[in-house]
Amino acid sequence: MLSGQSTVRKSIWLAWVLMFAGLIATTVTAIYMKIDVVSEAKREFDFACSQIQIRIGALLLFGLLVALLNTRFRAQRLAYQLTVDLRESEQSYRNLFANNSAAMLLIDPADGAIIDVNAVATTFYGYSRERLLTMRITDINTLPGSEVRQAMASVSQKQGQWFEFQHCLADGSLRDVEVSASSINFGGRTVLHLIIHDITERRRAEDGLRQANETLEHLVRERSLELEMFSYSVSHDLRAPLRHLIGFVQLLNKNAPEFLDEKIRHYLAVISDSATQMSMLVDGLLSFLRMGRSEMTVVRVSFDKLIHEVLNTLQAENDGRNIVWNIGPLPEVMGDPVMLQIVMMSLVSNAIKFTRNKSRAEISIACTSGNSGEHIFSVMDNGAGFDMKYYDKLFNLFKRLHRTEDFEGTGVGLANVLRIVQRHGGRSWAEGVVGSGSVFYFSLPTTPRVDERI
Repeated sequence: MLSGQSTVRKSIWLAWVLMFAGLIATTVTAIYMKIDVVSEAKREFDFACSQIQIRIGALLLFGLLVALLNTRFRAQRLAYQLTVDLRESEQSYRNLFANNSAAMLLIDPADGAIIDVNAVATTFYGYSRERLLTMRITDINTLPGSEVRQAMASVSQKQGQWFEFQHCLADGSLRDVEVSASSINFGGRTVLHLIIHDITERRRAEDGLRQANETLEHLVRERSLELEMFSYSVSHDLRAPLRHLIGFVQLLNKNAPEFLDEKIRHYLAVISDSATQMSMLVDGLLSFLRMGRSEMTVVRVSFDKLIHEVLNTLQAENDGRNIVWNIGPLPEVMGDPVMLQIVMMSLVSNAIKFTRNKSRAEISIACTSGNSGEHIFSVMDNGAGFDMKYYDKLFNLFKRLHRTEDFEGTGVGLANVLRIVQRHGGRSWAEGVVGSGSVFYFSLPTTPRVDERI
């Protein structure tokens, strides 16, 4: 009985196991069936996606093909138009090249070979077109080949250059030419375009004019020298008669006062003053002429030392005067010390003279040195000044802007200043305001430039 029960239990357990196994098998089968369904759907979905991708790719490929065809068509049309335009441009250029009134050459910048010429060029050079096309630019340019190649290289780097050369013609004659050179694109390559003008006659006219000017300058210098010598001789000869005239007037006043009434004394005073003034003018003229004839001794000159020597010399004119001196640092220059002392003596004495009506005179002496290669000196005062509308007379010989009754002088000092400064290679100028003062400038080059013609 126990064995029977055991058998029943085993059967029940077996039934349960079989049922559980069946359930698992059913579940697994169901799972596999679902997996198959999902896989099939997935395959269908992937297939559908691949079909869509194929269609989209085909559409994109078709669009790209259309775009490429359109671009190619447009490129062909543009290339055709450019070709037409280029042909028209080249034809226009060829017409302009062939019919231009100036000689024209096209040059290969690599070796200087002449690759095209117009009819004017063949006429000018005297060669046939065929002969010119076998030549190089160095065959007609008289410069060394290296210099010609250098000029061609510069044109390739910088457009629109002008040159002046000598070209040799077929008959061996030389002509001066002006060449306009530029780099252009012609026939698919870069060439040099030369426009050539014959300037031989112009150059001859310029040379003739230059020679005529030099001859005229030489004649003017000779006549000026003769005139200076005559003026010097006359001025020197006038000094003795003037001294005699002044001396006899003084003797009359001294030895025969009882025979002289007031009117005669006035006449004698006028004669004496006029003769004295004329004597001063003669002395000034002689000084001016000597300044142009004397040789220059160029040495190093200290303007600090020079100005103190000038002030010591003019000390007598300063006595009793209230003068404020403002003297800046002054450089050393190369020049003639005697002449430069005359310049400073004239300018400083003028400043002292034209400030004598001021209760407090101010005189400034300064120098600036810039990058212009020159020292610029100035002498400034707060004196009588001058009217700038008469400036053109200021440095002229015997020209004065103030009355002799107000300020004595001969009109020689500033003319001497200008002449001396110009002989040193400098320049002189001035600024003034009536009643407020003036400033006189002169420049001296940092490197001496002596002009013996002045």
